[in-house]
Amino acid sequence: MSKTAALMLVLVFLTASCVIVPLPVKAGSKTLVVPDDYATIGEAVRAAAEGDLIFVKNGTYNEQTLTINKTLSLKGESIEDTVITFHPPLYFVGWQGVTPMYTYNEALTIYANDVEISGFTISAELTTEAPADLSEHTLGQCDPPFSATGGAHVLSTGNNTKITGNTIQTGLLIEGSNQTIAENTLTGHVTCKGSSNKVFSNLITGLSILVEGFANEIHANNISGVYNGIQVIGEAHVIAGNNITNCKYGMSVYYTTLGVVGSNNVFYGNRLTQNVNGIVVTGGNNNTFFGNELIDNTVGVTVETSMRYQDLPKPNATFYHNNFVGSVQQVNLSTSSAGFFDYGGEGNYWNDYTGLDSNVDGIGDTPYVIDDNRRDNYPLMLPFDIENNSIVIPSNTPSVPNFNLLAASIAALVGVIVVVTCLLVYYKKRKSLDN
Repeated sequence: MSKTAALMLVLVFLTASCVIVPLPVKAGSKTLVVPDDYATIGEAVRAAAEGDLIFVKNGTYNEQTLTINKTLSLKGESIEDTVITFHPPLYFVGWQGVTPMYTYNEALTIYANDVEISGFTISAELTTEAPADLSEHTLGQCDPPFSATGGAHVLSTGNNTKITGNTIQTGLLIEGSNQTIAENTLTGHVTCKGSSNKVFSNLITGLSILVEGFANEIHANNISGVYNGIQVIGEAHVIAGNNITNCKYGMSVYYTTLGVVGSNNVFYGNRLTQNVNGIVVTGGNNNTFFGNELIDNTVGVTVETSMRYQDLPKPNATFYHNNFVGSVQQVNLSTSSAGFFDYGGEGNYWNDYTGLDSNVDGIGDTPYVIDDNRRDNYPLMLPFDIENNSIVIPSNTPSVPNFNLLAASIAALVGVIVVVTCLLVYYKKRKSLDN
């Protein structure tokens, strides 16, 4: 099977998988209403049995933290007006030099499988007051400073969790498998670990999506105004159909300080617009960028070996059927030469390519030269049709004459001339004999 066909099968599977199917309500399950039956969400969660639905009416509900360790459905009446505000406490984690270090407890922790959360605005108010146990960790200092950072996320470690249709301002940490994170507004950092998780159709405006683990799908998200749009490590992820604008880095693949690399990942159908860097690859092997649009970025693509890992092999990334339009620099020329910019006799569309297409097959006759060591040997004459997965053939090229018809026409004309000439000669001879 060709790489293109394989990628299309991946996208068909991805599209089919991105459907939110609610879990059936088990026979005998109950609906608990907050605040009618229980004053707080925490009380309702503790009272609920496996498979129950907790319906929360409009209002603002304050919780220190919340832990879900049983299969439940938690549904808010409306996203805008059903608000959970968490107040997670600090706990001591160690010292940095002589400074006590603290982090916040997770705001909402989901340990159970098959949990559904929908219809809420989830936020956290973080204290800056000194922790109650600070005096126990002062190392003899009087009135010591302390540092507080991290935590206060929505953390899901179970499997088959569905978090849909929420506004989440706390950050989101996904550590289980087969989870669905869809149709949310996310203003904090999103980390997707585990395997076979699906993050799609979200609006992300705060921080980046970090994709780790194995075979996760990041699809059809709108990401804008963040430092890193989508960062990828781990393997076999599919990053498809995302719209990424006004970021420092649109999509990136890299090594980590622990030596983890991003390899065997597919990036398809993403639109990267007006970013400082569209795509950056500083590590990993066999990453494929296919059918993406890079429009009006400062730098379209950078493929390089990170300065931290000069002893490691150069990144192996392949780019084809991408549309490079209007970037100040289509490919970063100041970095080490790496990356392949065509595959299987077909390359990318470059809006500054000036070559010809004499045989009208949609592929330029001469390579698009990137630098001394890199070139696209099969540049496309028109933007790749991502929707229909096809090369566009120019329609305004001059028609090529039918040389068989032309030859026959010339032969016929010569025959007519010969006949006319013979008749004229015969006429002149006849006239001279008559005289």
